Amino acid sequence: MAKKNKKLRILLIEDNGIFFNIVSELLADHKVAGAKTASDGLKQYNEFKPDITLLDIVLPDGNGHEILGKIR
Repeated sequence: MAKKNKKLRILLIEDNGIFFNIVSELLADHKVAGAKTASDGLKQYNEFKPDITLLDIVLPDGNGHEILGKIR
């Protein structure tokens, strides 16, 4: 009997709409939450509790490196 793959909780923080949509479609087999700003990304991270976070570096209201430091 084959094991069923675990659905990961993935947070995508990305302000580029086209890239955001493409990545979301590629991850459709998982539970995906998204944010387009640094502040919303931090809020989503705390509420969604993702297994994996895909984080853009340049966001309209912050820097991905700063967000990484806060979520580590």
